[in-house]
Amino acid sequence: MAELISYAFMDEGTKSGPAFDSYHYMLSDDGRKFAKDAMKDYNSEYSAICRIVRACEERDSVQPGQLADAAKMDYIMRSAKSVEKSDDEIIKDASKLGWRMTKDDVAAGRVLLGEIIQASRNEMRQ
Repeated sequence: MAELISYAFMDEGTKSGPAFDSYHYMLSDDGRKFAKDAMKDYNSEYSAICRIVRACEERDSVQPGQLADAAKMDYIMRSAKSVEKSDDEIIKDASKLGWRMTKDDVAAGRVLLGEIIQASRNEMRQ
């Protein structure tokens, strides 16, 4: 993200909150042009990203922490080439990568990742 911002493909904004600042991002005009070109060149990857976004939008809300937990779990599972790992194994692997995950994080990540995978499979069948 920092690289996209530094090349002026993305704009970053912040909003102060009571406990923490929240960040939001938007593509700049150059970023939108770049994205349109990339959509043509990487159509299958673009379609996969759209499926993930739709799966997230179908939920009432997706908290950034839940999305981060799901992404961490996906990375751990793909790296291990394992279909299933216990919560403790995931926490241990996350720690080796410098990530702190609790059993609640793993549970939330597992649910969201499962929903994204299921939504992706359903859409591919249509």
